[in-house]
Amino acid sequence: MRSLSARARALWLATGIFVIGLACGAMVERWVILGRRPPFPGRFEGRPSGRESLSRSGSPDRLLGRLTMVLELTKAQQDSIRMVLDESGKSTSRILEQVREQMRNTEHAVRIRIQQLLTSDQRLRFEKMESRRRHRARSAPGRSGGRPPAAPP
Repeated sequence: MRSLSARARALWLATGIFVIGLACGAMVERWVILGRRPPFPGRFEGRPSGRESLSRSGSPDRLLGRLTMVLELTKAQQDSIRMVLDESGKSTSRILEQVREQMRNTEHAVRIRIQQLLTSDQRLRFEKMESRRRHRARSAPGRSGGRPPAAPP
């Protein structure tokens, strides 16, 4: 039997990669886009998927709409769940603000410790880097570290 040329082997390899990619794409489509159970059922049991998790469901309105549709909630249930979600949102906001403050304090302490390890020339360059970083953060609302959008009046 004659061995394949390098060109033929490359063609077979490319075709194999294409077929594997096609199969993986089909699995991802079934699993993620269509919202069906994962292809490996036993492996993911006991953990809620992104579609089932309350903490990752998006806005309270979206969650309430989904719960209403799937569970056929009554108006009274919807109102009660709305109150629970509103209270939860306020509590979560308080917790996040505390965490943000701790993160700012930690980042500040890290910058000070780094500066202590630098030479005077390196310290000047570090300060310029930090100044550019702060400017980018201020000028890009919605990005990590940026100012949140202003609340409507």
